[in-house]
Amino acid sequence: MYKSSKEIWGSKVQGMLEMTIKPIRPSELVATRLEQIPESVINCWNNIIAEKWEPNAKRSLVFQDDIIAVLLEKHPNIERSDIFDKHWLDIEDIYRAQGWLVKYDKPHYTENYKANFEFRVNPALC
Repeated sequence: MYKSSKEIWGSKVQGMLEMTIKPIRPSELVATRLEQIPESVINCWNNIIAEKWEPNAKRSLVFQDDIIAVLLEKHPNIERSDIFDKHWLDIEDIYRAQGWLVKYDKPHYTENYKANFEFRVNPALC
């Protein structure tokens, strides 16, 4: 004779259906990432984007080495590897959600140029 899962597991099934923690939704990712990155890091990004703004080209080109240097200067208690481990350079989606077109470009092993982030105003959101 077939038994229902409630008969087999009893209240455990009930508890599983009443989870207080739920899996993250894709629409929540940007907000969650923003909460994980300290405000001081976002401030460093904001300042360097403004500093590197090229009005004629309507873009800001930020070299990866430059933002790393700024982050290390403003956060003297961290190592370079911490910036990568904490994903402080993974900001593309955060800035895209604010109306920027963001492109990260790094050289292929056969190429020789500096890794960079390019920020442009997204005309679709203006």
